[in-house]
Amino acid sequence: MDIKTKIRNLKISGDLIWISLLFLFIAANAYKCTVFRLILSDLKNPYFSTAFSYYSSYLMLCSFVFLLLFRLKQFWLAVVFYSLQFLFLSVNLTYYFFFESYLHLNQYIHLFNEAVQLLRHTAAPLEGRLFIVFLDLPLLVGLFFFRKHISFRSPPLRYAVYAPFLILLVKLSLWNPLKSERLRDIIDDRYAGELLAVKKFGIGMVNLVNLTRINQDAKYLKALNNKGKLIETAIDTSAEVPGFFVIQIESMDSYVINKKHKGRFITPFLNRLSKTAVYYPYTLSYHKAGSTSDCEFSVINSLEPLDHFPSMKIRNYNFPNSIARSLAKDSFDVAIFHGNRGEYFNRRIAFKKMGFPAFYDIFDMKLKKVRWGAPDHEVFNFALRSLQSAKDPFFYYLITMSSHEPFTFTESYYQNPRYDDIGGKKVRNFFQCMSYVDSTLNSVVTRIREMRPNTVIFIFGDHTPGIKNDLYKQASFKESGMYFEFTPLFIITPDNRKYSEKKRVASFLDIVPTILSICGNHHGIHSYGVNLLEPDKEFGPIPYGGTQQDRKILFQKIHPSDNKSRKRHN
Repeated sequence: MDIKTKIRNLKISGDLIWISLLFLFIAANAYKCTVFRLILSDLKNPYFSTAFSYYSSYLMLCSFVFLLLFRLKQFWLAVVFYSLQFLFLSVNLTYYFFFESYLHLNQYIHLFNEAVQLLRHTAAPLEGRLFIVFLDLPLLVGLFFFRKHISFRSPPLRYAVYAPFLILLVKLSLWNPLKSERLRDIIDDRYAGELLAVKKFGIGMVNLVNLTRINQDAKYLKALNNKGKLIETAIDTSAEVPGFFVIQIESMDSYVINKKHKGRFITPFLNRLSKTAVYYPYTLSYHKAGSTSDCEFSVINSLEPLDHFPSMKIRNYNFPNSIARSLAKDSFDVAIFHGNRGEYFNRRIAFKKMGFPAFYDIFDMKLKKVRWGAPDHEVFNFALRSLQSAKDPFFYYLITMSSHEPFTFTESYYQNPRYDDIGGKKVRNFFQCMSYVDSTLNSVVTRIREMRPNTVIFIFGDHTPGIKNDLYKQASFKESGMYFEFTPLFIITPDNRKYSEKKRVASFLDIVPTILSICGNHHGIHSYGVNLLEPDKEFGPIPYGGTQQDRKILFQKIHPSDNKSRKRHN
């Protein structure tokens, strides 16, 4: 065989390799886009026609884009496009897996700093399905090594880019927007509207529509103006007004209170407390666009936070319904504590607007960062030292973070070997964190009651831990495109009142009305919540995502004794 023949054979071989790699890459890229669309459309067992329709559309689109870029010999542009696509898919999937809702372009902008902090401290949730975004990466690497062989000189390849383009034009020409519901109208339907929009149009189109709404503060302010009825409770000047210590626990969901390992409770103190205090096992959490910050927003202001924008970051909003401002005007000693830096989720500015005279973050408390933020017990110690000099009555609000995902922040200061035999790392670490939280709360509650016996203590979780495996089923379920999360709520009163709710769920909106039922107020707070210390009265529905949720029905759906509802969890 002469040299020319060998060179020709090598060229043919090289052509076959890069052509095969290119079309396999395009097919794999379209497949991962299809899986992405099916996941976000909440289609666990999609019809073949639906999946094929998604795949054929993405195949045409990916073919046109990548064939065009490779034909123009702009490999770097192909890499840039792929990188942006990779980032878009991975960020949206990560957010969806944790929040069971969709990330919007305005959230990309306003949550950028928070996302960087999550990544720095490996606190962003990971799930196995996320690795679908890496499916076509080896094929792209292979194309990189054969990029010099890429040529579209032969007639079939020269016109290959036009075929998917023409098919896309035909599909667009057959689509009659007059026969389809308007995307904007579908999105505006808060009750499952966004899920329907993603199913019909895809998350990309939904994001483009939301891009036109980045500056819509007036709409946000209008939504937050729906505050409920005015709560008017007279102040009894003859009675001694108690103090209030409100504790918001990171990632503590309802089911962990009764969870056992090796025949012993994970949280023995809280389990005992469920029998000796006022206990609402299922409290509906408002865990939306603002992540954990939505929880303190909804508790302090007795308002449902916004669906698609961090409520703590709204400009020109002064939080007029804040319980902190009302109690400060009534001469309460008011303060709030958090072991993270104050700029996270705009807390320093937002808490000041809410009327907190004092906000102590990790720097104000002069505490050392351990992995991410200050350890909870050190934050509690600082708050208790402050309590020694606080005047009566007082209102203290403390937000913990040691039990934040990935549940590894307590490793350097707390060890409980009882959980070492658990196979799942995430569940093992979660139980460790909850054991630490339980031990810390036991000590803190004892000290508060010794220092200030006339104190009402609220303890509640902010949201579920994001664990979805057979080792631990978190207290959540999804229905009609809406995600419901439940956390426990304990109320410890000076007179040691006991009550355990067996039929209804509570909500974060109920905490302020309960506080005001005890101390009254001069300034008026609006709320859809109820007084949880009057369980004999009828409780109204809970506003959630544009709907009114029946408390008894929610209880039946989340209570684990209901086998039918258990199948729907996660």
